[in-house]
Amino acid sequence: MADRIETVADRPLLGIGMTLLAFFTFSCLDSSAKWLALAGLPVVQIGFMRYAVHFGISLGGALRHGGGPSAAFACRKPGLTALRAAMLMTSTICNFIAIRYIPLTLTATIMFSTPIIVTALSGPLLGEKVGPWRWGAVAVGFLGVLIAVRPFGEDFHWAVFVSLTGAAAFAAYALLTRMLSGIVPGPTMQLYGGAVGTAALLPFALGSWTAPGGATEWLLLLAVGFFGWFGHGVLT
Repeated sequence: MADRIETVADRPLLGIGMTLLAFFTFSCLDSSAKWLALAGLPVVQIGFMRYAVHFGISLGGALRHGGGPSAAFACRKPGLTALRAAMLMTSTICNFIAIRYIPLTLTATIMFSTPIIVTALSGPLLGEKVGPWRWGAVAVGFLGVLIAVRPFGEDFHWAVFVSLTGAAAFAAYALLTRMLSGIVPGPTMQLYGGAVGTAALLPFALGSWTAPGGATEWLLLLAVGFFGWFGHGVLT
């Protein structure tokens, strides 16, 4: 693309390493959110704190470089950048709802459906070539998801559909991240990611706010925001 601000090159080993680090951070985020949900804090409150802390860190970093808030939010693709942020927020809320009712191991397995969606759409949307080996790996992963979900089993829970919705939203987020890479700076995408989630969840969080039970819960509420900010910064 002619309007790219930097060259985007394929560096598979670096990309794989950063992706592994990002998903390790996401597992820390999910574990913290699960703990808070089981402690009785509302999902929207946990989600709001996850994005409020993320937004605070990102905005602080942007303002440190000068120019004010308007300059921090300036970008070439504001609509797509905001849509990317909305997909991330949708994925987060769906995941937080799901982990309240089903095990983390199951939600993590369902997230393996994300590469299936990304692989199916990366060709027509991004023009990336998907070879037979990758399709084979995706097919094996899909079978693994079906085995874990057991859609016709007695223990099937409706929260599986919520988790699948979250996986689809995360796939859309990943595709949009790749599309915007080199066009919108990473810090700007991070700023939008925090701002959209914070603004959208604020009214719901205020309406259902529950006072945290102590220092541990406050620490974890701050931690989910940091894990989200750091993990998605690495992934972006």
